[in-house]
Amino acid sequence: MYIKQVIIEGFKSYKEQVAVEPFSAKHNVIVGANGSGKSNFFHAIRFVLSDFTSHLRAEERGRLLHDGAGQNALSAFIEIVFDNSDNRLPVDRDEVRLRRSIGLKKDEYHLDKKHVTKAEVMNLLESAGFSRSNPYYVVQQGKIDLLTNMRDEDRLELLKEIGGTKVYDDRRKESLKIISETEGRQAQIEETIADIDSRLGELNEERDELVKYQELDKKRRSVEYTIYEKELSEARAKLEEVEQARHKASQKAESIHENALDVHDQQKNIEKQLKEADRDLEKSKTERTSVAKEKKEAVKHLAQIEYDVKEMEERMGADNKILSDTKLELEKLASEERQTLQELNEIIPRYENKQTSEKQMKDRLEASEQRLAVLYKKQGRMSQYKSQQEKDKAVERDLKYHRGELNKKHEQIRKLESELSGLDGTIMDEGTRKEDLTAELQKVEESIDEGTRKYAEEKASRDTLQNQRREYWLQGAEEEQELDKANHELKRKEHHLRKAMAKDISDGLDSIKRIVKNHSIKGVHGPLIDLMTCEERFNMAVEETAGNKLFHIVVDNDKVASNLIHKLNQEAGGRVSFIPLSAVDSRVPSYPSSSDGVPLIKYIGFNEKFTGAFNQVFGRTLLCKDMETAVSMSKSCNLDCITMHGDQVNKRGAIKGGSHGDARRSRLATLSEMRQVQEQIEVLKKKVESSKENNVGLDQQITQVSSRVDKMALNNTQARHKLDQLKMDLENANQTEQKAIELRKSKEHRLISAKEQLPKLQKQVEDLQEEHSADIMAQLTPKEKQELSTLNAAIEQLKADKVACTKEKLQIETLKRQLEGKLEMDIVRRKSELQESLSSISSAHRDSDIEGKRTELSTAQLHQRQIQERLTKVENQARSLKQQVAELKAAQDELKQREEAKKNEAENSAKETEQLVTRRNNLMQKREEFQRKIRELGSLPSDAFEKFKHRSLKDLTKMLQQTHTALGKLDHVNKKALDQFISFTDQREDLKKRVADLVKGNTKIKELIEGLDRKKDEDIERTFRGVAKSFAEIFQEIVGAPGELIMKRNTEYKPSQQSNADGSAQEERIEKYSGVLVKVSFPTTGKAMTMKQLSGGQKAVVALSLIFSIQRVDPAPFYLFDEIDSALDAQYRASVGTMIAKQANNEENPAQFVTTTFRPELVKVCDKVYGVSHKNRVSCVDVITKEDALGFLEEIN
Repeated sequence: MYIKQVIIEGFKSYKEQVAVEPFSAKHNVIVGANGSGKSNFFHAIRFVLSDFTSHLRAEERGRLLHDGAGQNALSAFIEIVFDNSDNRLPVDRDEVRLRRSIGLKKDEYHLDKKHVTKAEVMNLLESAGFSRSNPYYVVQQGKIDLLTNMRDEDRLELLKEIGGTKVYDDRRKESLKIISETEGRQAQIEETIADIDSRLGELNEERDELVKYQELDKKRRSVEYTIYEKELSEARAKLEEVEQARHKASQKAESIHENALDVHDQQKNIEKQLKEADRDLEKSKTERTSVAKEKKEAVKHLAQIEYDVKEMEERMGADNKILSDTKLELEKLASEERQTLQELNEIIPRYENKQTSEKQMKDRLEASEQRLAVLYKKQGRMSQYKSQQEKDKAVERDLKYHRGELNKKHEQIRKLESELSGLDGTIMDEGTRKEDLTAELQKVEESIDEGTRKYAEEKASRDTLQNQRREYWLQGAEEEQELDKANHELKRKEHHLRKAMAKDISDGLDSIKRIVKNHSIKGVHGPLIDLMTCEERFNMAVEETAGNKLFHIVVDNDKVASNLIHKLNQEAGGRVSFIPLSAVDSRVPSYPSSSDGVPLIKYIGFNEKFTGAFNQVFGRTLLCKDMETAVSMSKSCNLDCITMHGDQVNKRGAIKGGSHGDARRSRLATLSEMRQVQEQIEVLKKKVESSKENNVGLDQQITQVSSRVDKMALNNTQARHKLDQLKMDLENANQTEQKAIELRKSKEHRLISAKEQLPKLQKQVEDLQEEHSADIMAQLTPKEKQELSTLNAAIEQLKADKVACTKEKLQIETLKRQLEGKLEMDIVRRKSELQESLSSISSAHRDSDIEGKRTELSTAQLHQRQIQERLTKVENQARSLKQQVAELKAAQDELKQREEAKKNEAENSAKETEQLVTRRNNLMQKREEFQRKIRELGSLPSDAFEKFKHRSLKDLTKMLQQTHTALGKLDHVNKKALDQFISFTDQREDLKKRVADLVKGNTKIKELIEGLDRKKDEDIERTFRGVAKSFAEIFQEIVGAPGELIMKRNTEYKPSQQSNADGSAQEERIEKYSGVLVKVSFPTTGKAMTMKQLSGGQKAVVALSLIFSIQRVDPAPFYLFDEIDSALDAQYRASVGTMIAKQANNEENPAQFVTTTFRPELVKVCDKVYGVSHKNRVSCVDVITKEDALGFLEEIN
């Protein structure tokens, strides 16, 4: 064992914390200038190890605190770290820390951070080999001078102190004091015995009269005893009856109390249910209002959709009727058209024949008339023109005109033919366009029909998803309501559990949870109660066994616990206790094999890693069936026992009644209920999250479907716009084609007419050419004259025929035009109108989306039914809740009446119990009174218990009166004479016995004193021999010359004088020895000298030799020397240093040395050097090299 390290803060010149580098286990030297703080450092070590500063006053402690520049220290501490690898200190650690802390109002010790007393520290040091009688393991400045000036008698006292003879002296003084006190008590007792003998002589004369009195008194007491015993028996019997009645009343009161508690708990439960029912009813009303409003909107929406569907169906019905009528009319028109076409086909050939005949007749008539005109013109040419030239000019003008007309006609025909060709192309293009438009129109209609169908499907799908989402919303709302209820119930249970523990523990647990969460501290497992499970029937036993340990927090190790305690103290957040798993013992005690006592821990469920913690709390407790078994098992097994009802018997025999509280208020039961509610909360949370996820998924689906519905609606709208445009384009194409056809017919008639006129014009030109070449004087030939006469008749006939033919043609043409008009104006136009109507109806049907509306109607009806079901459900729930509230209120009223009745019963029971208690107390007082009277009777005759037992109280009372009368005649007798005689006799015998005991005790004490004197002399001689031998060896080693210690005998001492003639010990004993003489020689003198003959340096050598010899006789594990070499010569300082080094390196009994010096000799042989520096009134200690230390010492010396 040795000093490993010294840590100082705030002590004298050491302001800041100074942690000295670890010392060597051998020789350590401390150097420094005067005033640097060496002695303060030395003083700090002494301050911890010795008791020179015990019981310091406040001002004395203040002088030890640092007082320098700046703010003064308010506290200080010195901590010494010991290397205890050899286990010299009885502490199971290789390193032991001893700290002494002081302040203006404190002075305390700490051993390994645990508070200890001063006495415990001193006992610990003594157990390590530090003797209070030998303080020379610490040698401070001035102690060497004290030893050099010590007288022979003082050196003897020093040896006595080292040898421990002071204890003998103290015990001898105590023994002498006891002898003196004993002799005084013996004299007093002998004087008392003489007084008793005198009094006994006087009492002997009064005994005869007293005997008669005593006989009567015995009879009186026997009679009184019998009376009192009878009265006492009667009182006891009545008391037993009252006790039984009180027991029954107590059981009845307890039953009433339990019933009242049950009624109260039922009332509390009903109040809770009533609050929940009121809250649910209010929510139900709110929900009903909301659902009713939703129903109103749904009904309104449904009515609108029904109206729309009805209107569409009516419109479609009307359209279908129109469509049917139109189809019938179209069929009629088709038949009529076929008939008209048939008639027209029959008439057209006749009309064409008549037209041809008329044209032929017209052509023949015109040719005949033109020929006739030519013949007349030729016949009257002579009269018409005056000359040939005039005729030719006239003919040339006509010829030119007709030629021009002929050319125009040719040009007209060419132009008409070209226009007809263009019109044919237009008609063909428009026909192709109509076909294309019709095909595209059909595709668009099909696309619209398909889009309408898909739109209805998607819309129905969207409505279905919306209804499904609405159901999920309702389900989620109900689940969230259930979750709120569960959270409220959990808070109520937590509040109940918090009320079952102290507020500071509750605050502490909350603070620990917050600290662990905020600082993410690992290794914290929570309170013990959260880590366990057990059946409800064991709750009472478990709770009574653990108590507040149920709320101890289980952590991995001490480090985690210390960290939490530090943070908890910073926050001032309550109080908690910890169970570090690293510090608990997991070993299981030896349990009995009997089934009468089963380890309680077997009925507790927990994780295996917490076995140590649960063993610490429950491992040493047995669960027994009853109290008798618990007492027996506790004695036989040395374990704590507990019953199911919580009655406890600890292993030392102490019994504690269980708290037979209501098991429903059990903390474990509350925790079990909390766990069930937490599991319910977790299930509800998962349901709520699932509902939310479903709603999110449905929202996404609804968004996607709605997007498709909107897109389809837009596509359908665009398609209908396109369909309308196609219809307009088709109508335009029809109109364009019809116009082209009509225009072609007109131009075709014009072309035919032009072509018909062309031969006539050509004939006229030919005739004019022929006439131009004819002579004006030429006459008609006979043939021409014949032709002229024939032509007139023929022309007339042709005219008549033409008129008849034209008349027939007009009749046929009128009929034809009537048929064509009927066909064009009536049939075709009406047919077109009907087809247009059909198309518009189809388009209207297509636009109406009746199926979508019907689907929407089904969805709205489903929604309305669901809302109605919800409303019915809510209304039923509200009615049920109203009924429940009414029933609960009725039950509450009934419970109040029952509670009032129980209260009245309790009051009546309390009054009855109070009356019984009063009666019991009276009877007990009566019993006590009779018992007191019986006791006051004193000792009774042997026959007193049976002599008057069978007499009645009346006879006994009469007998007692007669006895009192007889005793009254003997009032003058000293009634205590016999008692006094007997008492004094007993006292005399007792005092004589005490005198004999005192004499015997004195003899033993005198023998003890003689033994103490003998042992004292033996210890002095043994100590002297050891010190003298060591002194001779050490002095020879240091000086190189002989030296010795001589015990001086007391010339007045004689063994025979140590006891008096009567064997009593002397109070002031003549000591055997009178002093210790020192005789030494030095090489310079060569002769033996006493201390008075030595110089100062020589005296210092002798003093050091004496100190070393004392230390060798009573060795310590380490030594502290403060400038012991200051008065030595150089050669002796070197010898002292060599001796210290030899002792520090001794293999059998090595010792550590810590020395301070101003000389180089100790530095040269040391193992480690420390330098003390001082700056601004603050000291500091650092390790330095020997060279630096020697250089420093050389400078200051």
